[in-house]
Amino acid sequence: QRLSGLDERISSLQRAYWLTRESSRLDQIRMERQKFDEARTKLESMVYTDEARRLIDAIERAAAEYRRISDGLSELVRQGAESETVARTFDEKATPLRRQLDEQINMLVAHDMRLHEAAQQGSNDAVSSAVGLLLGIAVGAVLLAIAIAYALVPSLNNQIGTAVSHVQSSSTEL
Repeated sequence: QRLSGLDERISSLQRAYWLTRESSRLDQIRMERQKFDEARTKLESMVYTDEARRLIDAIERAAAEYRRISDGLSELVRQGAESETVARTFDEKATPLRRQLDEQINMLVAHDMRLHEAAQQGSNDAVSSAVGLLLGIAVGAVLLAIAIAYALVPSLNNQIGTAVSHVQSSSTEL
């Protein structure tokens, strides 16, 4: 999403330069491109699937092609081309490349969302399994306690009976 925001910013700055012909916009474009490249590089170091790497490579290719066309348009502006020529070239060449770049970024975002949803589902499944296991252990412990109690009751009855008889015989003797 950061890539998309930076891409939008770069595109806006380029259009502003083409319309106003203010050279200060070129420095801003360079800075935003550097931020875009840094964000893409950081993102590239964080991905762990082949699909994500492929999408980042596609973004890099689309961005490079869009930059090439944009730089060509900027050169037309520097040479004093008419605004209509720049606008027509933008519509014919840059706009389709911009859409392609946006599409590649959106595909990467969608891929990331699918990975996030799969990880969340895996986490939910693990929690459900753990809860089931804990319930099973608790039921097993209760059943074991009941079985031990039933096993000990006859033995305790015998011991209590023996103790009572000893007490009775002792009291009779007294």
